Amino acid sequence: MMAMFNNLAGLEMIHVPYKGAGPAIVDIMAGYVPMMVSNILSSLPRVKSGKMRAYGVTSAKRSSAAPDTPTIAGGGLAGYDAATWFGILVPAGTPRDIVVKLHGAVGRAVLDPAIKQRYLAGGGEPAPSASPEAFREFIRAEGSKWAKVIRDAKIRPE
Repeated sequence: MMAMFNNLAGLEMIHVPYKGAGPAIVDIMAGYVPMMVSNILSSLPRVKSGKMRAYGVTSAKRSSAAPDTPTIAGGGLAGYDAATWFGILVPAGTPRDIVVKLHGAVGRAVLDPAIKQRYLAGGGEPAPSASPEAFREFIRAEGSKWAKVIRDAKIRPE
């Protein structure tokens, strides 16, 4: 996400790897590093308490958990869209009727008012795909987008 930010903004920042959000947040609050990309669940409590400042959310839409925080794109970095997402995948060759049944059950579950509220309370934005095929195309598009980021940033495995 930061590589995409650097590329679109024409910046070259040094990546400081951490073994999780906790240590990174401590260093942000202590002033050892100037900024980070973090998930809303671990950062929002510190933003609300005034210990950290949110400059923007990485998704294309504002977060309902932080509606006053603009998107990075809305803040001036056109084209920035780097949302974290989760999905349920099954082995290749799983019978279509099982895939369709599972897709429908998961879609109904995440939109159930009680479950949806729990997602929203944690900063999540439930957004089930319209179909298994739509989810497959979403995954392909994400793969292409991140492959370009990796190429442009010359990221290599270590």
